[in-house]
This record gives sequence, C-alpha cells and structure tokens, in this order.
Amino acid sequence: MSADGNSAAAGAGASAELDTRMARSRFRLIGAAVDRMLITHRLVDLFAAWMLWRLGAPALAVGWLVVSTALHGTRWWQLRRWRRSGALDHAAADRVLDVHCLLQGMSWTMLLVLAFVHPVGPEHYALSVLFMGVAVDAVFTSGWRPTVFARWAIPAGIALVGGWAWRGGEIGVGLSVLGVGYLLALHGYAKAQTQALRRRVGLTIENEQLTDKLRIERDRAEAASQSRTRFLASGSHDLRQPLHALSINATTLSLLARRLANPVLSEVSESIGRSLRQSNAVLDGLLDISRLDAGLVRAEPVDLSLSELLDELRTEWAPTAAQRGLALHIHIQPGATRLVHTDTDLLARLLRHVVGNALKFTVRGEVRITAEAEGDEGLLLRIDDTGPGIPVQDHERVFEEFSQLGNPSRDRSQGLGLGLAIARRLATLLGATLALRSARGEGTHIELRLPLATPASSPAQAPRQEALPSRQTHPADSPVAAPTVLAAPTEPAAEALMDTRLLDGLRVLAIDDEPEIVRSLNGLIAHLGGDARGAAGRDEAVMVVAGGFRPHLIIADHRLRGHTGLDAIAAVCALTGAVPALLVTGDTAPQALKQAMASGYPVIHKPVDGARLAHALAALNIKRPMAQALTIR
Repeated sequence: MSADGNSAAAGAGASAELDTRMARSRFRLIGAAVDRMLITHRLVDLFAAWMLWRLGAPALAVGWLVVSTALHGTRWWQLRRWRRSGALDHAAADRVLDVHCLLQGMSWTMLLVLAFVHPVGPEHYALSVLFMGVAVDAVFTSGWRPTVFARWAIPAGIALVGGWAWRGGEIGVGLSVLGVGYLLALHGYAKAQTQALRRRVGLTIENEQLTDKLRIERDRAEAASQSRTRFLASGSHDLRQPLHALSINATTLSLLARRLANPVLSEVSESIGRSLRQSNAVLDGLLDISRLDAGLVRAEPVDLSLSELLDELRTEWAPTAAQRGLALHIHIQPGATRLVHTDTDLLARLLRHVVGNALKFTVRGEVRITAEAEGDEGLLLRIDDTGPGIPVQDHERVFEEFSQLGNPSRDRSQGLGLGLAIARRLATLLGATLALRSARGEGTHIELRLPLATPASSPAQAPRQEALPSRQTHPADSPVAAPTVLAAPTEPAAEALMDTRLLDGLRVLAIDDEPEIVRSLNGLIAHLGGDARGAAGRDEAVMVVAGGFRPHLIIADHRLRGHTGLDAIAAVCALTGAVPALLVTGDTAPQALKQAMASGYPVIHKPVDGARLAHALAALNIKRPMAQALTIR
C-alpha cells in the first residue's frame, strides 16, 4: 500500500473511532436525560392531556396520554436494558432512539392539531408553553443531533406555528414568528453542542493516545534503566575479575621490590598501583549508581546533630583544603542546632561528594558550609565555593553520569563525573532536596534541605556510629541485617606485610573459577608464609579437602560456574566442620548482593588489593590471634 493509502486508512480509522466514541457519549447523555426527566415527563403529559380534555375532547385526551406514556416508558425500558446488557451496538441503538424521538414529535403534532381544531383559549397558551419546554428536552433526548431534532421539531412546529397563524389573529401571527425563531435557535444550539461534543471526544481520544505514548516511553525508559543496571552489573563483574588478579599480583610485585630493594620494580609496582586505584574508583562509582538505581540501598534515618557530623567531617576535609591553599569555613547558625532526621552514613557520603567537588574545582578562595534553620519545616545546608561556576544551561548536565565540564580530554585527575550523580540519588533516597545555583564566574552554590527530627521519630538522639563505611564497604547499606564488613587497613599495607609473615603457617583454600585469580592468590599467600590450595568450584574444593588438605580459612568467589561460593563453603564445611570463610565478589546484581550479605560471612568486593585481602584473611585467622589483623566491624 502506498504512503497516501496508509494515510487514508489511518484517517478513516481515526474517524471511525471518533464516531464510535461520539455514539457512546450520546447514549450516556440520552440515558441521563431520560432518567432525570422521567417524573417530569409524566407530569407534562398529564397536564397536556388535561388541557385537551378541557377543550372538549376527553376520549382523545386519554388516548393521547396512553400513547405518549407508552412511548416514554418504552424508551426508558429500552435504555435500561441496554445498560444492563454490557455489550451494545451503538449504531443500532441510535436508530431505535431516533425512531422514538420521531414518534414523540408526531405525538405532539397530533396533540397540537387536535387542540387548534377548537377556538383559541387559555389551554392553547398553556400548551404552547409546555411545547417550548418539551422542545428543549428534545434537544437532549435527540443526542444533540440537529437532523434528529429537526425530525421532531418540523412536524410539531408546523402544527404549532400553523395553528396560531390560523386561529390567533395578530397575536397568533406574532406567536408564530416567535415559535419559528425559538425552534431555529434550538436547532442551532443542538448543532453547536454536537460540535462541542465532537471536540471533547476528540480531545479525550488525543489525551488517551498521548497517555499511551507516555506509558510506552515510560516503559521504554524503565526497560532502558533496567538494561543499564544489568549492563553495569555484568560489565562491572567482568571487568573486576582481571583487575582483581592484577591487584593481587601488584601487591606481590611490591613485596618483591621491597625485599630485593629494587628501585625499578618499586617504581613499576607504584605505577601499577596508581592505575589500579583509578580503575577501582570508576568501578566503585558504577557500583554505587547500580545499587542506588536498583533500590538496594535503604535509608535508616535517626535523629542526628548536624554540628557533630560536620565537626567530624571537618577533620577529614581540612588537609585537602590546606593542600590546595583554600580556606574551609563551617558555620552553624544558632537556630540550626536542632536535630535532623536522616541516615548518618548516607548523608555523610552525600556531603563527601558535594564538598569534594567544591574543593576539587576551586582554585583560590574558600569553600563555605553554612547550616541554618527554615522555621519548623527543615534545616538548610548550603555549600558555597569561589570556583569558576557552572553555566545555567549546564545545571542539569552536571548531575548526569560521567558528565564533566571543561575536561574534554577526560583527565582522570579531575575525577570521573559521578559525584553529583550519586549525590542527587542519595538526596532522593534521604527525602531531601538538592538544588544548585550557579553562573559562570560566580562560584557554585548548592542547597540541601533536610527534614527536622520530630518527637514522633525518636524521643532522644540516637548514638553516633563510630565510623563511616569506607569506599569499598558498600554492602553495609544493604536492606538485610547489618553484616560483617571489612574496612581497609589504616597502615601502609605493603610495608606492614614486608615486616611480618602475616599468614605464617596458615592453610587457605582459595575457590575461584578464574585460574589467573587462583594463581595470584596462591602466590600472594605463599609470599606471606601461608599454604594455599586452589579450586575452580565446589566439586574441586571437595576433592582438595578429601585429598587431605585441611584449611584454616576459606576464601571463595561468590559467583562460580554452576554454584555459588556459599555452596562451595557449605560443601567443604560438611567434611571439615565449621571453617571461617571470606566471600569475595565482583557481582553488583541486587539479588546476588542480598544473598551474599545475608549469609553472615564477611564480604569484600573485587577488585581488592592484596594487602587488604591479606589483612582480611589475618582477621579471620582462628589458628592464632594476630595483633596486626584487621578489625572486623
């Protein structure tokens, strides 16, 4: 079919849809009018029949009343039956109602003819007034269709106009002219209302079509978001696997360089370490966004003193500000000392992103943080800097992932463009509002509005947590019960490992389906004085244990081919009894993370450098306590 043919078919389809909807609307309007006027119709018929009786035609009056009542009753019953049936051919119903309207017009034609056979009296004036009222009702019961109304009005109007012109003399002629004008006005009103109904129905159809399009676009957007989340989860996992092996090997290389006092190896290992930290930062940012979009992070609000939180974070930000030659001012106005109701860790993370951005992009001047009260509605936290500012047209863009202004070369030293994207998601999760005001050359001003604590939320201030999660401890925000999370060591890891045989005599079973990761783990553990055996999955791990290897510790990847790390740990423990275990995962899929966190085992995310991994194993070591082992919290 040609394009013109397709357009014609589409136009015909739209016209047919409009006609069908018009018929449905008319049907509802007619039904409502008949129901509303049911008693009034009976009273009008009785009064009209009485007028005819008074003119000296009692038998005709009774006969007319019977016919008119039958017509009204039949129409009411037919409409009621159609409404109950549920399925209705509106075109056929219109034809039936048209016949009813025509018959009603003929009945009034008969009445007026019978009335004007007699000399004019008060009854004729009364019947004329009744006719005018019934004519208005006919506009509604005809469904505002001018042609149907004309079938009712023309014969009855001729009877009325002709009767007055014949019997009424000069007054009758005037009334005839008035009657013609009145009926023409009603005909025009019916035409106008039909056009209005057509426009209304057409707008309804257009709104429904727009709603359908919006729903389709929303579904597409949601599907795209879910696809992106799956892509980030899958891509992040696949990228983390080789980086994890590389991170472990980099630590082993650093150990060798220090032990051999080889400056070339030291420089190479440090360069590899810097590159890995940058790569890990990208993956950590993707993990944050993936978990926030997937709804895995749950806010647990408490009543919090903002001044205490800002005092703690001041210590964290001050060195960075001093290093960049910036002044850092934190001012809490007297009215801003009330508690806010929010999640401590998530708010701290949000502020790290926002203030970190301000410190990073401000070359000279200051970064000022001000807390002020907004009556009883909330607390306003402003972060102002004297940086280059953000053009108005880019205000929304800076909240998009990987969006960076003035960095076309993607210089990684300027960040990744994820901070504000994560901050906005965190603000939404906290029920706070995050607003940005800025212009080129005028600095950047960010406003964060937080809800105040109320007596209903908590009668007393909740105790402050002693530490905030590190960048690699995201699972602490999981909706499941708070699991054991491993924080990064606070001392220089490679130097600590060089000074002591951290895993001396420790037997470790390493379960991972990536051979390169197993080899890396075995090499690192051997360099630290331990004895490691590798297994590619659950069945191979069982074979290793059945062959006589009795591990002190198990380190298992959560996602294995055909099984999970939990399956492998359970199978080994079934042979050896309970063994401390550590789950390592590069998975960001929400369900997988929930399952790992609910296991009760410590969980760390790939890629993890060898120093941190060794400290984590030492912390789990029940063979002998070690002072330098990482604290689990």
